[in-house]
Amino acid sequence: MASTTLDKLKAILSEEFSSWLSEVAAGAEKQMLSNFDKEKDVNGNSFAPLKPSTVKERKSKGYGAGPILKRSGSLRNSIKVRPNMITKSFDIDYDDHAEYLNDGRSDMEPRTIIEFPDNWDSGGSDDTRALNKTIINLENRYEDFINIFLKEK
Repeated sequence: MASTTLDKLKAILSEEFSSWLSEVAAGAEKQMLSNFDKEKDVNGNSFAPLKPSTVKERKSKGYGAGPILKRSGSLRNSIKVRPNMITKSFDIDYDDHAEYLNDGRSDMEPRTIIEFPDNWDSGGSDDTRALNKTIINLENRYEDFINIFLKEK
């Protein structure tokens, strides 16, 4: 009987934690893609401009001078932030080319596109708002907790 009660309580907490993880993952992905479209890194800083040699190469291949990092759309479409319920954290999926662009190299400024945005990272403003929403959800489900115990009596 006690394990049934405990299982029900764990299920409620797990459900709310999963909801929080999903909200943070969706919010972070939305921000990453929005910034990508605006030619900004994950935290909203503008990408370094393309070098003249890169602009020349792009034009010769028919791509034009911009937008930066966007030719076919496959790079942008590969970026996904997913909640990982097993590790209680997040996974960022992306095209292999994204890591190369994210880290830069000696002759290319990094364009940080596949890191968790600061405001969605642990303790960031959007993360805190999502956590506060989860706390409110748990407070609203307090009645569920009480009913579980009352039914066990």
